[in-house]
Amino acid sequence: MDDRSPGLPGAPSARRIRPEILGKMADVPLRRVSAASAAPALERASSDPCPGAAMALTRAGLPTIAFLEPEEVPSAVAGIGALPAEIRRLCGAALDPSPAALAAAMSALCAAARRNPLKVRRSIEATLAANLPSDTDTHDDFFAIRRASKPDPALYILSLMQALIAFRQDLTETPATVGVPVLSAIETGLLSAVALALGEGPRLSPGRLPVAASAAFADHPARRWIRGHQVFAALSQGLIAAMAALQACRDTPPARREALRHVVTGLDACAAAFRFAADFPDHLYDAQIRPSMGQPHMPRGFSGLLSADHMHLVRTMRDMKGIFEGLRADEPEGHAGVVAALGRVYDSHKLVCATFVGSERSSLLMVGESGRSSVEQLDRFKSMRIRNLG
Repeated sequence: MDDRSPGLPGAPSARRIRPEILGKMADVPLRRVSAASAAPALERASSDPCPGAAMALTRAGLPTIAFLEPEEVPSAVAGIGALPAEIRRLCGAALDPSPAALAAAMSALCAAARRNPLKVRRSIEATLAANLPSDTDTHDDFFAIRRASKPDPALYILSLMQALIAFRQDLTETPATVGVPVLSAIETGLLSAVALALGEGPRLSPGRLPVAASAAFADHPARRWIRGHQVFAALSQGLIAAMAALQACRDTPPARREALRHVVTGLDACAAAFRFAADFPDHLYDAQIRPSMGQPHMPRGFSGLLSADHMHLVRTMRDMKGIFEGLRADEPEGHAGVVAALGRVYDSHKLVCATFVGSERSSLLMVGESGRSSVEQLDRFKSMRIRNLG
């Protein structure tokens, strides 16, 4: 990130983080794609004015966010208590979240996380050149996501705060039509994920979200699509942490009730994130977004379902089937809340698909296969996942 990078839109005065504070974050994993790494995409974009090229340009201009590998989230959260007390105090103060408090917390977290280099991944260009199918690396490259090389408590909290900044920044740049309750649910989910990491209960959004008066950039759909998926990755990791907390305290009624509240908060935030990511006119999905995710611009088989965070979360919930069956008897109200919230996640995803793809057309992942439409496939997933909750 450099002095030209957007800072945090403030609440309530919509101030930016000062340049001198941004300068201290020069080595933060949240940074713009370097000119060298963006060169292949930019070169292709300059000679090929198409949706795929437009998306490449957008990716090259957006900050990346470095996340942990999803399976490392629980161990990282367990290590947060070992962070210096001052860092934990600053993170707690950032739950406000004012620009100054967030900047102070992020500065301290950056200093602690700098010794964690990022993994080398196979780029979209390299995957295309090798004629390989899309995989989790492809997903991360497309959505400007990087991965840390080792579990790191400081970087875990930092990634949640960076997702919050990206979310709030996007609201100042492009219009949002989904309504304040949806946007507040996302901020509540991100703040609650930080609170859970610090050993606290869910936090409500302060409700002072900045909203753009009008569209400022022609690439609004691409930016909203990418930032929405970055937010979803952060919320998915927060849910992985909540599931770990629920497993750890399942025999302690007060603690498990709080963990269940964290799970419901995270699921509702994910449902809202689907709507936020797709908050642009539906004709622009067919004109810009869908073509950019298909061949020849992307390796075959590309889909948002290739998210490593989503896949790990689904596996975690599947492996917790016995725990959820027990909670159905021990915590019927909390269990019912999780079932209802998970249903809302799939209903939101179905709404996006029905709006953009229609009830008859297949998703990108199912192109070329006969059978279910994207909406029908999501109905199937919803039934399977809810049955798994006992």
